[in-house]
Amino acid sequence: MMTGNTVKLATAASALKLTEVAFFTVLVMSYIVGFGTYRITDQVLRHSEDGNSAAGVVPRGPSPTPAIIAPVVFALFVLYDALCKLLPNHSRWFVPILSVGSAIVNAAGIESTGAVTCMMTGNLQKVGSHFADIFSNIFLRGPKITEEAHRAVRKPAMIVLSFTLGIFITNVAVRLSSALAESFPVVALLRRLPPFAVLG
Repeated sequence: MMTGNTVKLATAASALKLTEVAFFTVLVMSYIVGFGTYRITDQVLRHSEDGNSAAGVVPRGPSPTPAIIAPVVFALFVLYDALCKLLPNHSRWFVPILSVGSAIVNAAGIESTGAVTCMMTGNLQKVGSHFADIFSNIFLRGPKITEEAHRAVRKPAMIVLSFTLGIFITNVAVRLSSALAESFPVVALLRRLPPFAVLG
């Protein structure tokens, strides 16, 4: 995600590649704008929902923001596909549009559910630490693992599993669609649709 783009930005700056610096700066900033847009929208909607804006209290419970902002993400993905079709030679400079949309999706996962579903590093660290604690408890007479600790690791473990399965299923579906496109015209038609509009 943005870690790689930040590395590329710094690398380009060190080599004085100004076009690359500009591109990756816009890419990183567009992600920040997307994430911030979701957060501000969520706060405004929650405040107005309970009339607590004056008190500065954000109400608890399910956020209405993901459902309300989903069409915005869809519109951004459609806009990206349309611009790439119209101006294919400049398609690289349209990627920040995807960056804004992706940031909104990631913010929805983090802000609304309290779980980081878009980055696996932290989730893998939690799972790894838990297994290390179990090993320590069994073989090194370390502290006993509480039921609360077992419950806490379930969410990151499920996120890692879901993320991995999502990638696996998507790759299998892409391979199958390539094979089925020859026999089924509907599949061939779907494969010609704008990819990010379909994803949205």
